[in-house]
Formats: sequence, structure tokens, C-alpha cells
Amino acid sequence: MLRDMEQSMMQTYRYQGPKVQETWAVASEKDYYLKAPGLTDFLYSELEDGIQRELEVCEVLRRHPRPNIATYYGCRGENGRATGICFKRYKETLSGKVNREYLNKNKFRASGLEHVDDSLKENLRGVLAGINHLHSLGLVNNDINPSNIMLDEDGVPVIVDFGSCRKTRVSLENSAVRQTNGWYDPENRLFLEKNDLDAFEELKTWLFGSVDDE
Repeated sequence: MLRDMEQSMMQTYRYQGPKVQETWAVASEKDYYLKAPGLTDFLYSELEDGIQRELEVCEVLRRHPRPNIATYYGCRGENGRATGICFKRYKETLSGKVNREYLNKNKFRASGLEHVDDSLKENLRGVLAGINHLHSLGLVNNDINPSNIMLDEDGVPVIVDFGSCRKTRVSLENSAVRQTNGWYDPENRLFLEKNDLDAFEELKTWLFGSVDDE
């Protein structure tokens, strides 16, 4: 029954997504990862606006690609509406690679970290490169965490999920942004570059205890 309800709501949404803009790419790739609303997403009244904001960010990234930023193919267009966002498929999340037991943040830090190897320390620099690229475009991701970092076949880290991404210094108040618990400072009131950089430092501590920049 729950599945039928989800299908019904998804069918309805196909006619309610944001109107496809002339400047937006429409994906034609057959093998892509489709980011589309789930059942709980329909509880949010600003769902359509959120999809549109993320698509606008992705269009900026399409014009300014970077190896450490997810490759965006375009939106899924149906009946003139954008009903999903299409990205390149990647192998696995950073969280899935190193935290296979799905431990919470503190328990993971206290574990033996058996899946954390030295190559991650070097590869993690790519995450910072991706963050800096976003900042150079006047954007703040605002949700840097292990589940929003994918690894490709060569272990290169790639930042994904731009639903919380906004222009620098935009207010967080009434922004309808949903961030990941435990990976942001609830005292933050603005989209600041510092938010991403602090999360990156927290990511290093989570993985290695501490990492001295070389």
C-alpha cells in the first residue's frame, strides 16, 4: 500500500515539477543516477522550489565542471516539467567505504577504522579542491559530510548533492535547507565559505583523528 501511495504521488509530481527552462540541459544519457523526490519529500510545501534551486546550481556547475564535483547531465524532462536531476553514476560513498557497520559518528571514531587507509589522506585533498571550486563560483555547499562524497573507480572523491547549496552570504533563515545532523553548526545563520571549511576539518578528524596540513 505504501508503495502504491508513493507511485501515485510520484505520478502527480510529474505534472508539478518546475517548468523546464530553455537554458537547462535535458539528460539523454541512458546510464545515469536519477535524483528524484522520495515519499517523504512530498511533505515539504517548497519541494518544487527546492528542485528548481538545485537545478540552477547544477547548471552553473555544468558550465564550470571540475573532477571533484559530480558530473551533471541535465534534468529529466516530462511534459515540459523537470521531474528529476541526472548525474553520473559513481562507485560508492565515502561513508559506505569506510563505515560499513553504519556506526554513529562517535562510535566510528572510537572504532579501529580498519577500512581507512593512507590513500584516503591524499585523496581527501580532492574534496577540498571541490569545495574551493564551489567557492570560486560564489557558492556554498553547506552539507559536506561522508554520505555526500562519492568515490569513482580510481578512488577520486567527488562532491554530490547540491540541495543545500546556495550563493555565499545568503541567509539560512527560512531557507528550507535540510542539512545532515551532526555535520553542521546549528548556530550558523548565513551561507558562508567557513561552513564548508569547518565541515571539511570535521571530516578529516572523523577519518584520521587529526591531519596536519603538509
